[in-house]
Amino acid sequence: MSYVGVSGDTLVLMADDARVKEVAWKGADCTALSLAGEHAVFVASDGDSTYRVFVDGRQVAEHTARRLDNVRTSLSGETVHVAYDLTQRDASGKATSVVAVDGAAGPVYDEILSAGIPTISVEGTVTYVARRGRQFVRVTQVPET
Repeated sequence: MSYVGVSGDTLVLMADDARVKEVAWKGADCTALSLAGEHAVFVASDGDSTYRVFVDGRQVAEHTARRLDNVRTSLSGETVHVAYDLTQRDASGKATSVVAVDGAAGPVYDEILSAGIPTISVEGTVTYVARRGRQFVRVTQVPET
């Protein structure tokens, strides 16, 4: 079993009751944990609006957002692909949503539909349903290379 615990100002990735990785981050909370083969992906939040994404204890992305949800992973050989939804505010204060793949944010939509929870392929391609205004679209997003 794997999980992320907090020890003082350190996030600790545990696997089979052994410390695997430690990441120092004062005031952080683990908000998501996903396993991909032998790899662990977790998201930490400062409790405000900063989210950091870690793969095997190494930070791979940082986002400022209102929320980060629906973390999904896939494994291609030794490459771990990570996808997740970000809810942000645009310049006018309107809530917007994007899906990020391997840290890179995709197109901006009014909403990523939870009923069409994004799926991620072995290659890291993500498919989901989004809304822009009154239009609903099926989106296929390929990771940047």
